[in-house]
Amino acid sequence: MNPIPPISTIPIEGLGTPLQGLPLEVLGFLSIAVIAACAAVLWMVRHADQVRERLRCPLRLRRATVTFRVAEDGTRTDVVRCSLLRGRREMLCDKVCLRKAAVA
Repeated sequence: MNPIPPISTIPIEGLGTPLQGLPLEVLGFLSIAVIAACAAVLWMVRHADQVRERLRCPLRLRRATVTFRVAEDGTRTDVVRCSLLRGRREMLCDKVCLRKAAVA
């Protein structure tokens, strides 16, 4: 029977004989974790100026989840996405909820 090959390691200077290096599997896992953390941070930075809110649409009189773009002072400036207009790139509703939020 052939012997099981040893786990591949990357040698690190200064480590004693019991620990000759880091296994490649650990390095692969760490690199995937770092990439996932970077992607999460980039997503949060990109969406930092948006806030999501559930409200009643004043035009269609139905519950909707609306994503607003907000200014630095917290005022809503634009409607980015609405759950009632799925699949449509244009806001055809005249953004009545934006004006109602500005008054309230």
